[in-house]
Amino acid sequence: MHIGLDIGGSKVAAVAVDAAGSVVAEDWQAHHAQGNAAVAAELIAAVARLAGSGPIDSVGVSVSGLVRRDGTITSGASLRIVGDLGSDLATSLGTTVRVVNDGDATLRSVLDRHETETGERVRDAVLLTLGTGVGGAMVADGRVVDGVTGLAGELGHLPVLPPTDARCVCGGSGCLEQVAGGKGVGVLAAQAVEAGWAPGHGVAANPSAKDVVEAALRGDPVATALLDQAAAACAQAIRAICVTIEPAVVFLGGSIAHGAAELLPARIEHHLHRHWSFAGLTTPPPVRLDAIGPFAAAIGAALLAGDHLSPAPATATLVV
Repeated sequence: MHIGLDIGGSKVAAVAVDAAGSVVAEDWQAHHAQGNAAVAAELIAAVARLAGSGPIDSVGVSVSGLVRRDGTITSGASLRIVGDLGSDLATSLGTTVRVVNDGDATLRSVLDRHETETGERVRDAVLLTLGTGVGGAMVADGRVVDGVTGLAGELGHLPVLPPTDARCVCGGSGCLEQVAGGKGVGVLAAQAVEAGWAPGHGVAANPSAKDVVEAALRGDPVATALLDQAAAACAQAIRAICVTIEPAVVFLGGSIAHGAAELLPARIEHHLHRHWSFAGLTTPPPVRLDAIGPFAAAIGAALLAGDHLSPAPATATLVV
């Protein structure tokens, strides 16, 4: 059995996956841990809650931030973790532990589900996750594109706008995350309120991204414009990616993407087709929602940990 753990800023999602890749147990707990020791304690507790599922062969840990190929965390974002967390966990748990980026883990599980449902093995793909921020992952010829420090695949920080004094959390400006991430959409919504937008329906003066999505689904023109701005920015980022690795498909994940499922994929595809490079010679990739949901990264972490126990065959879905 392989355990997959996905620890974000406020939750630990955990799954137990059997040798066939099927989920046999799930666990979800809120947390407020920060720092290596506190985060490790939360992860160990999550493994303990699933221990009754059977003997544990490996543990995969999915974290946001920059993760090197060897599992060393360069930057653990809001969790304030860094270094070789995997070795510390392996010592405590007595089993193999693999730490991976949450975008890579999510894309692993999404590709696995896609192949199961369609029979199609995709070797070039992109994932964009639109949640509080914007994350992602890229696969070229069946291999994760991660770079020297794990920076490659941090798609929320692709520049899609001219630089301004408004800084992104990464320190740069003009990033996709500032337009399409939850916090960024919230900032833009607050500016719209200051300019006179009255969303109504009991929405506070500082609307959240969730409020914007719900208003857009009701047909509110300002909220619809904000989501369309996010869609156009996503399309611009995808265009840049396409002239780099040319994916066969782009998957969307995250709470904003799923909440606005009726609007975002179609609007992103609209903007992709409208501004597509080499029109007539190539066509934009389809934009699809991931079909798994909130446990996707945990499932992917478990699968990647299991993959790591033996050499990957030439036909492997994904090599990290």
